[in-house]
Amino acid sequence: MARAQGIKSFEAGVLHRLGNAYLLNGDLKEAKEILTYSIELCEENGFLDELSKSHKYLAQVFEKEGNIEQAYSHLVSFQILNDSLVNKSNRDRLTLLQGMFEENLQMSELELLKAQNEIQAYRLSASRLYNIFFALGFAVIAGLGVRLFFLYKSFRKSNQELLLQKKKIEEQNQVLEKQSGELLTINETKNKLFSILGHDLRGPVGQVKSVIDLMLGGQLERSEFDELLEALKKDVDSVNFTLNNTLQWSMAQMEGFKIHPSHFDLRTSVEHSLSLLDSYFKEKNLTVFNQMESRAEVYADPNLVEVVIRNILNNAAKFSNFGDAVTIYSETYPDWVQLCVLDQGVGMNQEQIDSLLKDSYTLTKSRLGTQKEKGSGLGLQLVKDFVRKNNGEVSIESNLGHGTKFCIRLPRSSSTFHHESVQSQKVVKV
Repeated sequence: MARAQGIKSFEAGVLHRLGNAYLLNGDLKEAKEILTYSIELCEENGFLDELSKSHKYLAQVFEKEGNIEQAYSHLVSFQILNDSLVNKSNRDRLTLLQGMFEENLQMSELELLKAQNEIQAYRLSASRLYNIFFALGFAVIAGLGVRLFFLYKSFRKSNQELLLQKKKIEEQNQVLEKQSGELLTINETKNKLFSILGHDLRGPVGQVKSVIDLMLGGQLERSEFDELLEALKKDVDSVNFTLNNTLQWSMAQMEGFKIHPSHFDLRTSVEHSLSLLDSYFKEKNLTVFNQMESRAEVYADPNLVEVVIRNILNNAAKFSNFGDAVTIYSETYPDWVQLCVLDQGVGMNQEQIDSLLKDSYTLTKSRLGTQKEKGSGLGLQLVKDFVRKNNGEVSIESNLGHGTKFCIRLPRSSSTFHHESVQSQKVVKV
């Protein structure tokens, strides 16, 4: 039927399978004939796959028959054909794979090119949109920037004007406060001066006038006058001391007030001041210990320094009890000479000391002395002002009820050579 139909390839496939079947059944003769015919048919028509299998089965037939030479020959033919078929199959597969790869590659390239075109188109579109948005954004930001710049300039200008106005107002307030303080101080000073002139001076002067009027009217005996003379002298001395302080203080408040420094010995100024206050010290039975160094030269205005020393000594006597001691001593340092007056009087508390030493100290009501002595309050102010005008310093140490140590420091005279301090003590018992 296969021959009739002319399908030789089918026939060849049937023949080598049929030969193999006879081989398996042990019919070697029939298998050899069929396989020999199959080889001829396949060689004529180029059916290499069927030819290869026919040589394989025929080699097995000859092997079973014991014909090794023929078996080997057909086996070699099988090997050659099989290798050729394998190579052809590999080449066909490779060609197929290569074709598929090239086709896939072309498709991938086409897809990639399509994607690249789409990306490029998207980028162009996005770039156009970005440029549009950027231009719009830049225009908006630039407009806002210009607006903010002018607003900032306007704000800064307004702020500077406000700061200038604030500064001017603060300066005016400071000036007004300063002027107000100065006016208040001047008013207090004026009131104090009027009090001094109207009370502290008028009282003693009025008493002197009354005594003189009584004497001129013949109403006062000589013996009575002698009794009043000591009291009158005390009043006159008090008036004189107050007038001197008032004059010195008034001159110091004047513009253009000048000091005239020179080299002089503090010991001389102390001794002169003690001589002026001798009667006051005797009246209170005070013992004075003058422990000034033999050489205590300073560079300052001698007249102002003597006013300072006299007021310190007067203050020490004023607040000393009857029969107390007052000690005066000096200490010399490389750049300074320190003069101290130490009393055993009523002393001061720390609040009073701070009030006396602070810069804003002005004329205040003076405390009464131990024998009800009155004062103007000018003395300590003069001490502080005059010492500072001479580049010096003032210090106070005191305990309430245990006396006061009042010290001033003045620049040492440049003409004084360094030497060992030699102290001499002079005790004055009055």
